[in-house]
Amino acid sequence: MVVQASGDCPFSETTSKPIKEKIVFDQYYYLDWLAMILSLIAVWLLGNQSRWGFASFVLANLIWLVVGSMAGSYGIVVGNVVFLIMNTRGFFRWKEATIINNRVTGVIV
Repeated sequence: MVVQASGDCPFSETTSKPIKEKIVFDQYYYLDWLAMILSLIAVWLLGNQSRWGFASFVLANLIWLVVGSMAGSYGIVVGNVVFLIMNTRGFFRWKEATIINNRVTGVIV
């Protein structure tokens, strides 16, 4: 039978308690919070059928690219490059879709 010293035993009363990490809200200079708020606004705008939702997403994607590179997260960077392309495309195609829809319904712009 092997007996551990009291300081080495994980269940010993003499072991130190885990250190609580401080929650940091400004680790990325609040850019992550700004990008999240812009993303939520974009979803709301697109839900209300506003083209400016795509513009808000584009701004949020650019900020997420900065945050992703600051964090060293290639996943955030690659994902937001793809989202940036899709949202830019959506912004410019919105007018085309509106014109085509108005031709079908007979609405004069």
